Amino acid sequence: MNSLNEEWRDVVGFEALYQVSSLGRVRSCDRVIYDNRGYSKSRKSRLLSPTIDKYGYYKLHLSKNDVRGYFTIHVLVAKAFIGDRPDGLQVNHINGVKTDNRPENLEYVTGSRNIVHAQDMGLKPVGSRCWQAKLSESDVSTIKALIRQGVNIIEIADRYGVVKQTISSIKQGVTWKHVS
Repeated sequence: MNSLNEEWRDVVGFEALYQVSSLGRVRSCDRVIYDNRGYSKSRKSRLLSPTIDKYGYYKLHLSKNDVRGYFTIHVLVAKAFIGDRPDGLQVNHINGVKTDNRPENLEYVTGSRNIVHAQDMGLKPVGSRCWQAKLSESDVSTIKALIRQGVNIIEIADRYGVVKQTISSIKQGVTWKHVS
């Protein structure tokens, strides 16, 4: 979609103040503002310049009635073009590109589906590539063999220096599913 086909809609909750586009851009609307002495000033519409947050998402400040807040653009686009977010769901970038905020690239999913999608796209490390991992794939393979042999999970946890819950999660297939 090019800018000729760009569609603008009001930002939900900021109607007549800000608009978001089908290309993921945000602009302020033409308006008159009043200073603390009651004098009016005309403000022309302008494109806003977002920043990227520590998670890689575009965000920007919006204000209404002297209240300012940070908002991520993908959430603004989803609300305007897809509809209100159902309780318990998150906005997911279908192609995995966090800065691609076109409506056709956004969907509402559960938190667990969002995590699986990020892992499938290679955006979220799994196994020993995860910075928190205390075990390697080789360790987990051996642990699974010990579990099949009937070795007590507390004994395995002590041997590998992890808590019992870690071994229990491996045994139940909650974690380290990719290791046989």
